[in-house]
Amino acid sequence: MTGKRKIDIYGGRDPREIPTYGIAESVILDAIRYRHNIPLKSVRSAVSYLRHHSNSTHPLADYWFQLKGIDLLVEQSGLLVNATKQGQIEMKDIISAYLERVERDPQGAAARLYPYINRHPAEVEEQPKLVLIDPRISFGKPILVGVGVPTAVIGDRYSAGETVRELAKDYGCEASEIEKAIEYEHAQRKAA
Repeated sequence: MTGKRKIDIYGGRDPREIPTYGIAESVILDAIRYRHNIPLKSVRSAVSYLRHHSNSTHPLADYWFQLKGIDLLVEQSGLLVNATKQGQIEMKDIISAYLERVERDPQGAAARLYPYINRHPAEVEEQPKLVLIDPRISFGKPILVGVGVPTAVIGDRYSAGETVRELAKDYGCEASEIEKAIEYEHAQRKAA
């Protein structure tokens, strides 16, 4: 037999009989696989999980997917769930964002920390590294980066009546940096 083989993409059915969700699934699968380069193994894992843990018989058409690397994420009960990894709740990004604020020494031990200004920030990746905790500087007390002054000193001076502008001028930095140091100190005192 020579020539091209005909491939039946409709499973022997008349294309007009294929339900809308079947077409939707094929379009979504095409986008996931070829536009976003998600391996079929990841798609199968996600579909299997969603079929088993929800009432959906057509997860590709029923869910809005978010992509993270080669994983498919869905929102379930207000949580972001990694369907590819069988329902693992996605907190890794938050933890990774915190860990990126830790500098390590050559042996891998934590050496310096740039804490967030607020204890539980809404946007963890957005905050600049303005406060530093380093046991070799100021006995490990939080300091304002670039200035080297403990944030507690800045907070105390502000509480004593000095203005942000005066403090910024004294320390040769931006007023916004002084405001963040004060905000950090306020958050620490509130937490204590």
